[in-house]
Amino acid sequence: MARSKTTTTSKKGNRLLYLVPVLAVVLTVAVYAIAALPTPSNPPVMNYTVQLSIQVASVQPNGTRGIQFIIPQGVGEAGLSWYAHTYDGNGLQGRYPLYIDPPAGQGYPGYSLVHVVSSVYHNYTMGDLFAVWGKSLGQNDTIGVQAQNGNQWSMCVGPSRSGSRPGLWGQEPLVNYNTITLLYDNIGCL
Repeated sequence: MARSKTTTTSKKGNRLLYLVPVLAVVLTVAVYAIAALPTPSNPPVMNYTVQLSIQVASVQPNGTRGIQFIIPQGVGEAGLSWYAHTYDGNGLQGRYPLYIDPPAGQGYPGYSLVHVVSSVYHNYTMGDLFAVWGKSLGQNDTIGVQAQNGNQWSMCVGPSRSGSRPGLWGQEPLVNYNTITLLYDNIGCL
């Protein structure tokens, strides 16, 4: 028995009717899968750390001298302190090219690690770091603590307070493996 032309044509039309939505779903899933894959990124051209210690000295009621460490929390990381956007395009993996991780759980070692991880070469400075943190930086006012009662801020650059040089404040370059101490007291760098 021969099939009629009308029956064959309607079966092809029914198949096409089911095939179009299936193809649309497959294409939609493929587009979302490709969008969800991590985008390949180039390796950083700058990748190093700088030690930063921020210390506020005080004299206790019994006359002893104490130090309070200021610990930057998540500077330049998505969802945390990210106030400046000058170099957003230079960062990698959702971070600004200058960032500070929150401290690990084993206690604070007396300094924070400033990570310089950039897709381009640039002479990043302390001013750039403090801009993304949204804090003041200077001899008379750093992190909102203003000079008073004979105390002022000192920037000591070098491996130790006694073996350091005065820093250049906002213009101080963030150099590989450097140590920078910001100290609020009446002594300064030695």
